[in-house]
Amino acid sequence: MMVDEPAKQGIGGTQKGPPEEHLGADGGADGENSARRESVPLKSGEALTAEEAFSITAASRTRLLVIAGAVGSGKTTLIASIFHRFQQEPFGGYIFAGSDTLIAFDERCYLARITSNRETAATKRTMPGIKRNLLHLRVREPSITQPARDLLFADLSGEDYEEFKDSPEECRRFAMIARADHFIVLVDGNKLIQPAARQGAKSDTAMLLQSCLDAEQLGCQSQVDIVISKWDLVDTATDRTVHIAYIEAMKKWFLQRFRPKLRRLRFFEIAARGERGHYEIACGLATPFKSWVEDLPAAVPTDCPLPERQELTTEFDRYVDRRFGGGHAEV
Repeated sequence: MMVDEPAKQGIGGTQKGPPEEHLGADGGADGENSARRESVPLKSGEALTAEEAFSITAASRTRLLVIAGAVGSGKTTLIASIFHRFQQEPFGGYIFAGSDTLIAFDERCYLARITSNRETAATKRTMPGIKRNLLHLRVREPSITQPARDLLFADLSGEDYEEFKDSPEECRRFAMIARADHFIVLVDGNKLIQPAARQGAKSDTAMLLQSCLDAEQLGCQSQVDIVISKWDLVDTATDRTVHIAYIEAMKKWFLQRFRPKLRRLRFFEIAARGERGHYEIACGLATPFKSWVEDLPAAVPTDCPLPERQELTTEFDRYVDRRFGGGHAEV
C-alpha cells in the first residue's frame, strides 16, 4: 500500500495538471493561471465589522462618525440621504470617490424609491446587536488635487441608544464612541412639536450625553453635534413660533450643561428625506457633512473646567439635579 500517494495530488485528491512548460497560450491551462494571477478581488459591498474596516483605517486617516438616536429619529435616513445625493451630484463641497459598502448603502435607500412599491418613503431600520454596522464612504475635492478622504459611519440601533443612555456600563462596552471623530446625536423634531413628548426627547438626549461622559467615552477631546431631524415638520407646524422658541431654549440648556465638558457642541436642523415643500433630500446636511470630512480633534487639555452652577428654574432642571447628585450643574 502506497501511503504517500495523496502527495502526488492537489487539495481534495484532485489530480494536478501538467507542468506549465507543456501548456499553450491559446486558452489552455497556462492562460487560465495567468488570468487567475491578474484577477482583482471584489468587495462584498455589505456593511463592515470593526475588524473588516481595519484595511481602510490602516491605509488612511479615516473619519469615524458615530450616529446615535432614539428609534425612529432618522439615523439611517441621514446616512442614506447623503449617499443618495452623491449619486446625483457633488455634495458638501466633495464628489463621490468610492465605497466598500455599496450594497449596504443601497439597501438603506431602497425603501425610499419608487421601485420598492411603497406608498410612502421609508428607511430600513438598524437592528440591535448587529456587529456589521459600519458604512464606508470615500470622497474627494472636485479639483482632484488632494488625496481622497475616507469616512466610516457607525449606525447605532435605537435599542442600543436606550441601553447606553440608561447605563454607563453598557455605554463603556461600545468603544467606538471614544474613538469617534464626531459623535452625532439625533433628536426627533416630530417629538419636539408635541408638548407631551418634547421633554422626554430632551431628557433622553441629556441622559445619553451624561452616560457617555460618566463612562469616559466623551470628554474634552470630543466633538458633539446635536442634530434635530424632521425639520420640515417643525417648520410647517401649527404654532411654529412657539416650537422654535422651545427649541432655542433647549439649545441654550444643553450648552450650559455640556459645552464646558466637550471640545465642541453644535446644533443643526435637517430634513433628510425632503418630503415637504421646498425641502430637498439631505436638506441642511451639506454644512455639517463638510465639517465631518475636514475637522479632526485637536490636542486639548486632559482636564475640563467645571461650569458654574446654574440656577434651577424648571421642574426638569430640579429633577436632573436630584437624579445626578447636584454639585456643579450636571445632567
